[in-house]
Amino acid sequence: FYGFGILQGLIQSGTSYMAIVVLINRIFDERQNGMATGIIMSGTGICSMVMSMILPDFIERCGWRQGYLLCGIFWAFVMLTAACIIREQPPAGADNPKTAGSETGLTHQQALHTGGFYVLIVCVLICNMIMICAQHLPAYFQDSGLSGVQSGQIMIVFSIGLIVWKIILGRLYDRKGAAAATVTAMISFIAGMWILSL
Repeated sequence: FYGFGILQGLIQSGTSYMAIVVLINRIFDERQNGMATGIIMSGTGICSMVMSMILPDFIERCGWRQGYLLCGIFWAFVMLTAACIIREQPPAGADNPKTAGSETGLTHQQALHTGGFYVLIVCVLICNMIMICAQHLPAYFQDSGLSGVQSGQIMIVFSIGLIVWKIILGRLYDRKGAAAATVTAMISFIAGMWILSL
């Protein structure tokens, strides 16, 4: 069980968030990639909403094992579909200027010698530790006496918020820049966690 959890953790970011951000940065203009990222990442909210309608009842009827198998089938389908439709970007010097080899910024070796790089790593670790709470909300609701179906209904509302706010946040990144948008997102997240704890 823990082994599969580690395996999922190793591949999840590389096959989802990282891949999406890299592809969008190569395809869209810098002034538009925040909005494009927001729209695409809102798909996680749509998926979460749909699965919150399906999964609790499915698990109650068929058990956790079948629920995990269902999620695994969906994951495999999405990965195979993505592998079939995604193509490599044109080589550097082709019509599209946003290609591999033309990106600007620090190299890996330069980043390793800057203090900001390690501050960023610590911040990302802390954010991920806090955001894990969202994944445990269904279990928390059930421990509080709600049924799996009721927990799923609450998560549907949560997922609708994800859909809307990811698009808004993407637009904010384009308009105000990464620093202002990140600070706004973190303040909103802290406020949400505080309200949830009341």
